[in-house]
Amino acid sequence: MPRAKLGHGVGMKSLTFLALCVASLSMAQPVRADVRALLVGVGDYRHLDADLNGPANDVGLMARTLRMRGIDRIAVLADPVAPLPEGMAPAAPPTRDAILGGLAELANQATADDTVIFYFSGLGARLPAPGPDGAPVGIDVLLPADARPW
Repeated sequence: MPRAKLGHGVGMKSLTFLALCVASLSMAQPVRADVRALLVGVGDYRHLDADLNGPANDVGLMARTLRMRGIDRIAVLADPVAPLPEGMAPAAPPTRDAILGGLAELANQATADDTVIFYFSGLGARLPAPGPDGAPVGIDVLLPADARPW
């Protein structure tokens, strides 16, 4: 059986092109996608008679789970008793301004390739509001620690 010879013809050009492609792939910088998280736990409502016991523990468990998966870009807004992993910054109070600020910071820092996690443990409510035709409808909202009755 005759053997194929590599000469200066099409075969050599194809191999050269292939080698250049492989080399360029090895030099290309991989896209680095990050995971960022904002964990919010509201158990102590300042102006509502609706305190909860679990949200501080919920965000502590979520923070530990994310850390075990190698995620370290985690912001926590919760009661100071939240059992956070060692070395993690203490939780800030989960007020309306802090939650909106945390979401804005996530939006500013995240790239299109990142994964963003927003976790909320606390109470929600249906805010009374008029619909487009004037009939009453509700808007579902999450309640921060400084929520007031309406």
